[in-house]
Amino acid sequence: MAKKTAKKIAKNLKGNSSPAKTGRGRGGTNFPRHSIEKALRIPQALLEQNAGKEATEKEAAQFVGINNPTGPFSVELSSSLKYGFLERPSPGLVKPTERVKRIIRPTSPEDELKAIREAVLTWRKVLSSKSNQVVFFL
Repeated sequence: MAKKTAKKIAKNLKGNSSPAKTGRGRGGTNFPRHSIEKALRIPQALLEQNAGKEATEKEAAQFVGINNPTGPFSVELSSSLKYGFLERPSPGLVKPTERVKRIIRPTSPEDELKAIREAVLTWRKVLSSKSNQVVFFL
C-alpha cells in the first residue's frame, strides 16, 4: 500500500469538490442558514427605516449598517426570503411581507406565535424532484 503525501490528498479533495456535492455555490441549499431571530434583522430595518416599502438590496444593507450587499449579507437576505419575511416584487428589490409585520407588530397576543410557526413550516416544505410530492422535514 503506497503512502499518499498531504499534497496529493489535498489535490484530490480539491479536484473532487464541486458546488453540487458540497452544497455551496449559487442556490446551494433549500433551507435558511440563520435563526428566525437573525433573519428578522433585515425586514425589521426595512419596516423601521423605510416604512415597510420596497428597497434595493444595497439600500437594505445600508439600513442594517452594512456597506457591501454581498457575502454574509446576501446569505442573511436569503434566509429572510426563505422564511417568508421578505418578498421580491421585482429583481433586485426586497419588501417586507405581512408575515413579518405580524411578528414585529402583532395585533393580537397569538398573532406573533402563529406567524413564527408559518415561517418555520414555509421553509420545511420542499418539493421532491423525483416523485413530485410535497415532503415535510421535521
